Amino acid sequence: MRKEQQTLRILGDKVRYYRKLKGLSQAELAANICTQATISLIEKRNKVPSMNILMRLISRLGIQLDDIVVEHHDRIQQLLNAIDYQI
Repeated sequence: MRKEQQTLRILGDKVRYYRKLKGLSQAELAANICTQATISLIEKRNKVPSMNILMRLISRLGIQLDDIVVEHHDRIQQLLNAIDYQI
């Protein structure tokens, strides 16, 4: 398991909230990103997605990473900076 997967805690209920707010089914949110089953597991807090999947999901939902992640702001900023560097 990669370090970001160990340290990030996704708020599955928030993912579900924002998905429903957008009027998306699990399958619609997952389309071309991951599987519907993955979304279900994320919402039940049984799966932490890769950073790539997570960033694509929050983009589709039109939200910020810190809207669905429980973590210290500094660590989130470090991860975002690492992503920006890779892009």
